[in-house]
Amino acid sequence: MPTCTDCHIRVSTITDRCPLCHRSLAEQQDKAARRTYPVERPRQKKNNSLARFVSLSAICLILLSLCINWATWDGWLWSIIFSVHILYLWLVGWLTLKRSVHPGLKLMTHALSITLLLVVVNVLSQSNVIISRISWAVSYTMPIIFIGFITVIDMIMLKKKHNLRDYLLYQLSLCVIGFIPLILVLTGVARPVYPSVIAAALAGLTIFGLLIWAKKIIIAELGRKLHF
Repeated sequence: MPTCTDCHIRVSTITDRCPLCHRSLAEQQDKAARRTYPVERPRQKKNNSLARFVSLSAICLILLSLCINWATWDGWLWSIIFSVHILYLWLVGWLTLKRSVHPGLKLMTHALSITLLLVVVNVLSQSNVIISRISWAVSYTMPIIFIGFITVIDMIMLKKKHNLRDYLLYQLSLCVIGFIPLILVLTGVARPVYPSVIAAALAGLTIFGLLIWAKKIIIAELGRKLHF
Protein backbone atom coordinates (compact mmCIF):
# COMPACT_ATOMS: atom_id res chain seq x y z
CA MET A 1 0.00 0.00 0.00
CA PRO A 2 1.58 3.33 -1.05
CA THR A 3 2.25 5.90 1.67
CA CYS A 4 2.50 9.67 1.50
CA THR A 5 5.54 10.67 3.53
CA ASP A 6 4.40 14.30 3.72
CA CYS A 7 0.86 13.69 4.97
CA HIS A 8 1.73 10.44 6.80
CA ILE A 9 -1.23 8.52 5.40
CA ARG A 10 -1.65 5.29 3.50
CA VAL A 11 -3.49 5.46 0.20
CA SER A 12 -5.76 2.46 -0.35
CA THR A 13 -7.15 3.51 -3.75
CA ILE A 14 -5.38 2.86 -7.03
CA THR A 15 -3.75 6.20 -7.70
CA ASP A 16 -0.28 7.64 -8.18
CA ARG A 17 -0.91 10.86 -6.25
CA CYS A 18 -1.82 11.68 -2.67
CA PRO A 19 -5.48 12.74 -2.34
CA LEU A 20 -4.52 15.44 0.19
CA CYS A 21 -1.35 17.13 -1.10
CA HIS A 22 -1.56 15.76 -4.68
CA ARG A 23 2.14 14.95 -4.74
CA SER A 24 3.47 11.96 -6.66
CA LEU A 25 3.57 8.81 -4.50
CA ALA A 26 6.10 7.16 -6.78
CA GLU A 27 8.61 9.97 -6.33
CA GLN A 28 8.20 9.85 -2.56
CA GLN A 29 8.75 6.08 -2.47
CA ASP A 30 11.82 6.46 -4.65
CA LYS A 31 13.29 9.12 -2.32
CA ALA A 32 12.59 6.94 0.72
CA ALA A 33 14.34 3.97 -0.92
CA ARG A 34 17.43 6.04 -1.68
CA ARG A 35 17.60 7.51 1.82
CA THR A 36 20.41 6.04 3.89
CA TYR A 37 19.96 5.00 7.52
CA PRO A 38 21.11 6.23 9.90
CA VAL A 39 21.53 9.65 8.34
CA GLU A 40 23.85 10.97 11.07
CA ARG A 41 24.98 10.18 14.59
CA PRO A 42 25.28 13.50 16.38
CA ARG A 43 24.86 11.92 19.84
CA GLN A 44 27.84 9.61 19.37
CA LYS A 45 30.01 12.47 18.08
CA LYS A 46 28.93 14.59 21.04
CA ASN A 47 29.77 11.82 23.51
CA ASN A 48 33.19 11.26 21.94
CA SER A 49 33.97 14.97 22.07
CA LEU A 50 32.89 15.14 25.71
CA ALA A 51 35.03 12.11 26.61
CA ARG A 52 38.09 13.64 24.94
CA PHE A 53 37.48 16.98 26.68
CA VAL A 54 37.14 15.34 30.11
CA SER A 55 40.26 13.20 29.58
CA LEU A 56 42.30 16.20 28.45
CA SER A 57 41.03 18.26 31.39
CA ALA A 58 42.00 15.50 33.83
CA ILE A 59 45.52 15.32 32.39
CA CYS A 60 45.90 19.10 32.56
CA LEU A 61 44.71 19.22 36.17
CA ILE A 62 47.13 16.46 37.19
CA LEU A 63 50.09 18.15 35.47
CA LEU A 64 49.13 21.51 36.95
CA SER A 65 48.94 20.09 40.46
CA LEU A 66 52.35 18.40 40.07
CA CYS A 67 53.90 21.66 38.90
CA ILE A 68 52.37 23.66 41.77
CA ASN A 69 53.45 21.01 44.29
CA TRP A 70 56.99 21.12 42.92
CA ALA A 71 57.11 24.93 42.89
CA THR A 72 55.79 25.21 46.46
CA TRP A 73 57.50 22.09 47.84
CA ASP A 74 57.20 21.78 51.63
CA GLY A 75 57.79 18.05 52.01
CA TRP A 76 54.15 16.95 51.39
CA LEU A 77 53.11 15.20 48.16
CA TRP A 78 49.56 16.56 48.14
CA SER A 79 49.57 16.52 44.32
CA ILE A 80 49.62 12.70 44.36
CA ILE A 81 46.48 12.60 46.49
CA PHE A 82 44.83 15.14 44.20
CA SER A 83 45.87 13.19 41.10
CA VAL A 84 44.51 9.92 42.48
CA HIS A 85 41.15 11.59 43.17
CA ILE A 86 41.05 12.98 39.62
CA LEU A 87 41.89 9.57 38.15
CA TYR A 88 39.20 7.91 40.26
CA LEU A 89 36.55 10.42 39.20
CA TRP A 90 37.59 9.95 35.57
CA LEU A 91 37.36 6.17 35.94
CA VAL A 92 33.94 6.37 37.61
CA GLY A 93 32.62 8.60 34.84
CA TRP A 94 34.05 6.41 32.10
CA LEU A 95 32.65 3.19 33.60
CA THR A 96 29.26 4.79 34.22
CA LEU A 97 28.87 6.06 30.66
CA LYS A 98 30.40 2.99 28.97
CA ARG A 99 27.44 0.73 28.24
CA SER A 100 29.57 -2.05 26.79
CA VAL A 101 31.35 -2.65 30.12
CA HIS A 102 29.74 -5.48 32.10
CA PRO A 103 28.18 -4.49 35.48
CA GLY A 104 30.24 -7.19 37.21
CA LEU A 105 33.46 -5.66 35.91
CA LYS A 106 32.23 -2.21 36.94
CA LEU A 107 31.60 -3.36 40.53
CA MET A 108 34.95 -5.13 40.81
CA THR A 109 36.80 -2.12 39.36
CA HIS A 110 35.04 0.24 41.76
CA ALA A 111 35.99 -1.94 44.74
CA LEU A 112 39.66 -2.01 43.75
CA SER A 113 39.88 1.66 42.77
CA ILE A 114 38.22 2.89 45.98
CA THR A 115 40.58 0.71 48.03
CA LEU A 116 43.63 2.01 46.16
CA LEU A 117 42.43 5.60 46.54
CA LEU A 118 42.03 5.30 50.32
CA VAL A 119 45.36 3.51 50.73
CA VAL A 120 47.16 6.30 48.84
CA VAL A 121 45.38 8.97 50.90
CA ASN A 122 46.26 7.14 54.13
CA VAL A 123 49.92 6.72 53.17
CA LEU A 124 50.51 10.31 52.05
CA SER A 125 48.45 12.04 54.73
CA GLN A 126 50.72 10.97 57.61
CA SER A 127 54.42 11.13 58.31
CA ASN A 128 55.05 7.94 60.26
CA VAL A 129 56.63 4.70 59.15
CA ILE A 130 55.04 3.09 56.06
CA ILE A 131 53.61 0.14 58.01
CA SER A 132 51.80 2.40 60.46
CA ARG A 133 50.72 4.82 57.74
CA ILE A 134 48.29 2.39 56.13
CA SER A 135 46.76 1.21 59.40
CA TRP A 136 43.19 2.47 58.99
CA ALA A 137 43.10 1.98 55.20
CA VAL A 138 44.13 -1.68 55.43
CA SER A 139 42.60 -2.55 58.79
CA TYR A 140 39.15 -1.09 58.27
CA THR A 141 38.29 0.35 54.86
CA MET A 142 39.76 -2.42 52.70
CA PRO A 143 37.87 -5.34 54.34
CA ILE A 144 34.67 -3.29 54.68
CA ILE A 145 34.76 -2.37 50.98
CA PHE A 146 35.32 -6.00 49.98
CA ILE A 147 32.51 -7.15 52.28
CA GLY A 148 30.14 -4.60 50.74
CA PHE A 149 30.90 -5.34 47.08
CA ILE A 150 30.98 -9.15 47.53
CA THR A 151 27.59 -8.92 49.26
CA VAL A 152 26.14 -6.76 46.48
CA ILE A 153 27.25 -9.19 43.76
CA ASP A 154 25.97 -12.15 45.82
CA MET A 155 22.54 -10.50 46.02
CA ILE A 156 22.53 -9.78 42.29
CA MET A 157 23.46 -13.40 41.50
CA LEU A 158 20.74 -14.74 43.82
CA LYS A 159 18.11 -12.39 42.38
CA LYS A 160 19.09 -12.91 38.74
CA LYS A 161 19.99 -16.58 38.63
CA HIS A 162 19.67 -16.63 34.85
CA ASN A 163 22.61 -14.16 34.74
CA LEU A 164 24.75 -16.21 37.11
CA ARG A 165 27.25 -17.03 34.39
CA ASP A 166 27.83 -13.34 33.60
CA TYR A 167 28.90 -12.40 37.15
CA LEU A 168 30.67 -15.64 38.04
CA LEU A 169 34.30 -14.93 37.17
CA TYR A 170 34.16 -11.36 38.45
CA GLN A 171 32.82 -12.56 41.80
CA LEU A 172 35.45 -15.28 42.05
CA SER A 173 38.21 -12.78 41.33
CA LEU A 174 36.87 -10.36 43.96
CA CYS A 175 36.56 -13.19 46.51
CA VAL A 176 40.21 -14.19 45.98
CA ILE A 177 41.23 -10.55 46.48
CA GLY A 178 39.05 -10.52 49.61
CA PHE A 179 41.64 -12.68 51.41
CA ILE A 180 44.28 -9.93 51.14
CA PRO A 181 43.20 -8.10 54.34
CA LEU A 182 43.56 -11.31 56.38
CA ILE A 183 46.99 -11.94 54.85
CA LEU A 184 48.04 -8.42 55.84
CA VAL A 185 46.83 -9.07 59.39
CA LEU A 186 48.82 -12.28 59.60
CA THR A 187 51.94 -10.49 58.34
CA GLY A 188 51.56 -7.71 60.90
CA VAL A 189 50.63 -4.88 58.55
CA ALA A 190 47.07 -4.55 59.92
CA ARG A 191 46.09 -4.89 63.55
CA PRO A 192 42.31 -5.30 64.07
CA VAL A 193 41.62 -8.85 62.99
CA TYR A 194 37.81 -8.90 63.03
CA PRO A 195 37.03 -6.95 59.81
CA SER A 196 39.64 -8.98 57.91
CA VAL A 197 38.31 -12.28 59.25
CA ILE A 198 34.74 -11.33 58.27
CA ALA A 199 35.86 -10.37 54.76
CA ALA A 200 37.83 -13.62 54.35
CA ALA A 201 34.95 -15.69 55.76
CA LEU A 202 32.44 -14.10 53.37
CA ALA A 203 34.80 -14.62 50.43
CA GLY A 204 35.40 -18.25 51.43
CA LEU A 205 31.69 -19.00 51.87
CA THR A 206 30.92 -17.40 48.50
CA ILE A 207 33.57 -19.48 46.75
CA PHE A 208 32.37 -22.64 48.54
CA GLY A 209 28.76 -21.95 47.55
CA LEU A 210 29.68 -21.31 43.93
CA LEU A 211 31.70 -24.53 43.79
CA ILE A 212 28.70 -26.48 45.07
CA TRP A 213 25.90 -24.94 42.99
CA ALA A 214 27.78 -23.75 39.89
CA LYS A 215 30.79 -26.03 39.52
CA LYS A 216 30.01 -26.97 35.93
CA ILE A 217 29.45 -23.35 34.96
CA ILE A 218 32.76 -22.35 36.59
CA ILE A 219 34.67 -25.05 34.70
CA ALA A 220 32.96 -24.10 31.44
CA GLU A 221 33.66 -20.38 31.91
CA LEU A 222 37.30 -20.97 32.87
CA GLY A 223 37.71 -23.19 29.83
CA ARG A 224 36.17 -20.55 27.60
CA LYS A 225 38.34 -17.75 29.04
CA LEU A 226 41.58 -19.76 29.09
CA HIS A 227 40.83 -21.54 25.78
CA PHE A 228 41.24 -25.16 26.93
